[in-house]
Amino acid sequence: MACILVATDFSARSDRALRRATILSRSLRAAITLLHVVDPDRPPSLVMTERNAADALLAAMCRTLKDLDGVDAQALQTE
Repeated sequence: MACILVATDFSARSDRALRRATILSRSLRAAITLLHVVDPDRPPSLVMTERNAADALLAAMCRTLKDLDGVDAQALQTE
């Protein structure tokens, strides 16, 4: 199965890119993998807080894609 990688910074522009990827994934019968990058060049506690928040948002986005759009979606976990 094909997969479309969608990077997001959770902005409105990223939302538009995700909508476009959703349309494309339906036509190609492809899954979507969501990715958000947290800058590791910060205090460790801030990095962990941002990573946890991003993980929660990505999980919610994946559920929405599956439940409302019928698109297989997963979040790419980063270390």
